[in-house]
Amino acid sequence: MKTPQEIIGESFDGYVSKQIELRQTKLGQIQKDNKILTYESGKSPWIRLCSSVDLDSTKASEFASKYASGQNLTGNQLAKYYMLFGGVSMGDFGTENWSPKQLKGGVANTYNVSYIQQNAYGFDSTNQYGLSPMPGVTSIDVVSQNQGSLREATIKITCYNISQFETIELLFLRLKYTILLEWGHSMYFENGTQDLRTTPAVNDVYDKFLNVSKLDPPQGQTYLRRVLDYIEAQRESSSGNYDGFLGWVTNYEWEMQPNGIYNITIKAISHGDIIESLTVTTPRSDESGGDEVKEQNKANNSTLGRILNALKKALDGDDLFTAEQPGFPVATSDLTSTNGVIISYFQDKETTSSSNIANLIKLKNKPYINPFYNMAGEEVVRIAPTMGEGKNFYYITLGALLRLIESFCLTYDKSGIPTFNIYWSYEGNYTTNADPYIMSSDINTCWAFGESAFANPGEDYNSAKASTKKISYIGDQFYNSSASRLYYMYAFLNIDFLLTTLIDNIDSEGNLSVYDFLSAILTAMNGALANYINLEPYYDSTTHDLYIIDRSTPIKPNNPPTLLNVGLVKPNQGTFVKSFSIKSEITPNLASQIAIGAQANNEDVGVESIAFSRWNAGLTDRIVPNKIVPKNSTENSDNFLGLKKDTISYLTALGSGVWMKNYVEELSPSVNDYQKQIKASRILANPKAASPSFIPISLNLTLDGISGIKIFQKYTITEDYLPKSYRDNIEFIIKGISNTADPSGWTTKIEGLSIPKGNEALSGGVRTSEAGAFDSNRDRSVSTNDGGSVATPNSAGLTQPTTGGKIVHDYTGQAGQNVQLILDALNAVGLTNPISQVGVLCTVSKECGFLLKGEIGYNNTSNERIRKIFKTKLGKQSDAFINDLKKDKVRFFSYVYSDNYGGLGNGSAASKDGWTYRGRGFNGLTGRAIYKKYGDLVGVDILNNPDLVNKDLALAAKILVQFLVVQPKNKGSYTVFQNTQQAILKFADLNNGGTPNTMQREKALQAERHFKIVG
Repeated sequence: MKTPQEIIGESFDGYVSKQIELRQTKLGQIQKDNKILTYESGKSPWIRLCSSVDLDSTKASEFASKYASGQNLTGNQLAKYYMLFGGVSMGDFGTENWSPKQLKGGVANTYNVSYIQQNAYGFDSTNQYGLSPMPGVTSIDVVSQNQGSLREATIKITCYNISQFETIELLFLRLKYTILLEWGHSMYFENGTQDLRTTPAVNDVYDKFLNVSKLDPPQGQTYLRRVLDYIEAQRESSSGNYDGFLGWVTNYEWEMQPNGIYNITIKAISHGDIIESLTVTTPRSDESGGDEVKEQNKANNSTLGRILNALKKALDGDDLFTAEQPGFPVATSDLTSTNGVIISYFQDKETTSSSNIANLIKLKNKPYINPFYNMAGEEVVRIAPTMGEGKNFYYITLGALLRLIESFCLTYDKSGIPTFNIYWSYEGNYTTNADPYIMSSDINTCWAFGESAFANPGEDYNSAKASTKKISYIGDQFYNSSASRLYYMYAFLNIDFLLTTLIDNIDSEGNLSVYDFLSAILTAMNGALANYINLEPYYDSTTHDLYIIDRSTPIKPNNPPTLLNVGLVKPNQGTFVKSFSIKSEITPNLASQIAIGAQANNEDVGVESIAFSRWNAGLTDRIVPNKIVPKNSTENSDNFLGLKKDTISYLTALGSGVWMKNYVEELSPSVNDYQKQIKASRILANPKAASPSFIPISLNLTLDGISGIKIFQKYTITEDYLPKSYRDNIEFIIKGISNTADPSGWTTKIEGLSIPKGNEALSGGVRTSEAGAFDSNRDRSVSTNDGGSVATPNSAGLTQPTTGGKIVHDYTGQAGQNVQLILDALNAVGLTNPISQVGVLCTVSKECGFLLKGEIGYNNTSNERIRKIFKTKLGKQSDAFINDLKKDKVRFFSYVYSDNYGGLGNGSAASKDGWTYRGRGFNGLTGRAIYKKYGDLVGVDILNNPDLVNKDLALAAKILVQFLVVQPKNKGSYTVFQNTQQAILKFADLNNGGTPNTMQREKALQAERHFKIVG
């Protein structure tokens, strides 16, 4: 998975940019050769539509007896016979490996309803209606919606008799059944060779779609995700001249003409609509009581509502968390300030694990188990102000909420893998567009305060600082000043607010639009934070990943936009833009900002209008030269000082427990306005912080069809048509994409909106550096080799290709430094292939998150789980025995790892070897014999100094590399991989003693979201 910072303003994928440049170069040639002339005159579109419908034997026999006597239509056979491609095409069923045959042609000399006949005219015809043309797809329109989270397809089909219609009705007019729609150009210029391909990019995506056994998804991946991967791979291999749509039928309509022809329209939507409508109520709501009670029951009976309410009860000290619920500790109230603010929270991060939540709400079905390698320490909090109105405030982090939705509220395949993933990483989700003084002005929505909010400089803040020492620690990871980043997954959301929002978004049928639910939450959170940030959900329909992105984050200038030639271009600068339109786009809100700015004459105004006040610098209205505008942003103005005073009172009230509704809520608007004025003041003090002043313009382009372009990517155009003030100042970001294919050709339409060019000083995002040059304040980016592809021997006795590329990751602080240590250790033994290195890093990520720590105790783990982990030692022991044993970590580890358990070389339980040589290091080094072996290999006596494995970071990295890379048998067989998934699975298995473990593999695969190979 990519990170949120890579989404907005990313460049076109490499193959897309290359194809654009190649087309423009070819079409710009003054002397056109035969290939270019062939391309311009002979290119046409192709379309293919495949069905997912399988027939059981009864249905197959029934249908065959009516329309195709004697033919076997069981399973996927009918779908193979009736691909709508060039009319109708089929495959060769006489061989073990099914393959497509030639397209049909010619005229039948007899009536024949056999699906295997190869005549085009007379196919699937009867003497009742005469010889008929083949049915086929006549046109398609595929449009992106909801900022790319959905793609909606409109497919038009024509068929010529009732037999053809019945077959199409059976295969394609099936609501909620999946279809595969593909299209492309019949000929194209190929990237790399730059030669003209005169055959279409006919591929095997449809073959795998029709024969799911060929999909062979890796562990932890759904069939759906696998098909999408194949589609994306084909886009790239075709140089952007192929595209595909995977979705399900949502509606259809058909009409029979007087001449017996059927015109059919199918509406389909990509599987992204899962986030639009998820049924989450279980069981059905209680319909008794009044309307208010019924509404409350809708939330209480939904899975998410049950979880949130149960967490509230746990924080109140409910008896849910007793010995009967092992693994879920009682909420702890060890922070009681002298002024009466009581804080209860869960100490163990595993509290909100999927298995514990399942136990809490007594779910029978096992939920999807998320990897919990990088969870926050305290994710659920209760704050009880003693001088309020007797109301407790309950909070859960945004990261925990998203993880619970992913585990319990989505749809899942047969193996329990969710249909899409949610990127909830605490460290991977951040924005650079924030301020250490950011603070929530509405604690009924969220608790989120920058590290300076409770410690603002100046004597005025001393009282606030003194009274908030205890309370200010909550969510203190929300803002990190050393990295100038706001980690928004650490924001605490008010649980009562979430329940209310849940009620508002569950319809009468019990459906929850996850997209709308998250949008409502994030909109309220943005407002509570004075719109310093602009969080919103974003769904990548090509990978089925859901992100939370900050739309206000400065776009990175180091992502170069691709140039699209438009209009009258110069010699040797061709264009494949068929048409375009440019117009200014002034919304009502923007018009207000311009009006305010127009009056300001470069004087102080609100933050939203600052750019437009500077726009008028040096200009005077001859008729009304002097305009009066309130100067609200001057830090010495009465208005500003009043807002500051209210803000101090607000913070003091929160720290002292005076959370009276008529006091705190009355101060909230002032707190919000104060933050806006702070922001405005800083922009005025730093002219570079304000965006360039210009009226936004929209740019709509119609291109000769090309695939691989995505929402939020940026591009630029030839600027001859732009006013001078815009030139070299703006780029365009894509806000809409649609594709149309019909007999006239395939076209792609993109809707763009102008954005200011990025400012290096203000931009956040990924920065790379060469290996070994670690900067603790950068975005955890490290590099590997920049070599060729020559196989070279190395110090570990391995032979592997030296592959260029850099590994970019999203770990920070000590974890980020440890990533570099491990990479250095891998390079030292010659494992320089970044694909292999990612396999090692993902294994470490799921083991410890790159932070050294000893093996944790099992006192909060259920006995059932303990029996599974230590089956040999504890599989048959009673609850009483295990409960007594796990109270004492020393006794527990001494017992379970005793008597050479697992070949670890430990002595008896009395020797306490199990405790002394418990899991340590980056890979959980365990056992006396193992400590002896790897101590000797690295030349350090860790047998007598086992704690060194956790204290010496470089030593731990060397041991890891010895364990995973140098020592395993057949090392030459696993150093060259086709992809990162192969590497991840191999190293995860090696770390598990060479034995595949489904859970460990899944966690390692999930960890890949932290890493990316670039360059």
